[in-house]
Amino acid sequence: MDKEESTKALPVVLDRFSTCRSTVKYSGRKAGRAVDTQELDRPRGNGECDLFSGKWVFDNSSYPLYNESDCPYMSDQLACHKHGRPDMGYQYWRWQPHNCNMKRWKTETNGVCEEIDGLRGMELAMGAWANWVASNVDPHKKRVFFETMSPTHLWFNAKAMLERLRGKRLVFVGDSITRNQWASMVCLLESSISPELKSVTTNGSITAFKIKDYNASIEHYWSPYLVESTSDHPVNHHFSQEQILRVHAIEKHARHWNNADILVFNSHRWWTRPKFKVLGEDWGKATGENCYNETEPILKEGYHGSDLYPGLRQMVENAINELKRKGLTVQMIDITQLSNYRKDAHVYRNMWGHMTKEQIANPKSHADCIHWCIPGVPDTWNELLYVYIFHF
Repeated sequence: MDKEESTKALPVVLDRFSTCRSTVKYSGRKAGRAVDTQELDRPRGNGECDLFSGKWVFDNSSYPLYNESDCPYMSDQLACHKHGRPDMGYQYWRWQPHNCNMKRWKTETNGVCEEIDGLRGMELAMGAWANWVASNVDPHKKRVFFETMSPTHLWFNAKAMLERLRGKRLVFVGDSITRNQWASMVCLLESSISPELKSVTTNGSITAFKIKDYNASIEHYWSPYLVESTSDHPVNHHFSQEQILRVHAIEKHARHWNNADILVFNSHRWWTRPKFKVLGEDWGKATGENCYNETEPILKEGYHGSDLYPGLRQMVENAINELKRKGLTVQMIDITQLSNYRKDAHVYRNMWGHMTKEQIANPKSHADCIHWCIPGVPDTWNELLYVYIFHF
């Protein structure tokens, strides 16, 4: 191998120990704007019903949809009350879309790297994802969804959902926010299943909730960027470390979800880093404070949080619109706006590593304001997913 070939050689595997021998500025074109936008199909009733436009209504008679202590598959990270959050008011809010009467959920018991910004990186990764969808998805056999960003700070019948999943794989693909939703779905369904007929197994990047008598599985696949990266290990990764990506390489991950019947993708949070290395407070808080001790949602209708990363959504829409032109449908479930109201519903506890004495003394500086307590907001995401699975 000559010197030039050696410089271009890629490591066999990207992991958290991978490094760049050298770094150059990205030489490609800048990310363009969306050519057009995609309208979601809306259900019609008395007036136009927009599932994603509405308000949160306090409802302590119907919510929470399950008890935190009753779900045996609840992770410590998401069990907020168990691990010290004193208030429980965040569990009692119901999403009420405009002009829709939503019923409650019913449960019966090595290389040269180019430095690139997150916007362009996500555009390239979405291109790889869209190419995979176009090449591998039969729209007559597989449903594909892509969820919008979960901000920082319906009717659902569990038995009907289990019947719809009979003999099928539902796979959530993405990062820990996606895993947050997976955990919610498991907790919403598990009480309808006998203990001896349900189990959770983990194999590498896949965590699967298996339901024996339905021959069904609800899975989470860890892939924060969808494409290959140095954060592909499901445990040994960290958001704050330098990230190296192969933005055109998706098959390493896709082979694990290729035969799924329903796919739910979410890839936003990790793209918010300012720079990557790639291969080939606005609710009245003081500066430096966060969601700690917030106990009520924002009730002003129409509130929009600061869009710190306006181009990320456009990258998703670009890819989805290109697939639409090819005759392939990916439905977008817009959880961003409704989640923006819920500054009260985040995890307080910092689960990442050991905290210093200074951090313990000042929780406002280190609380986890990215993930969500459950029961809570992710249950609403799954109610909306249910509506799309059954009615669209």
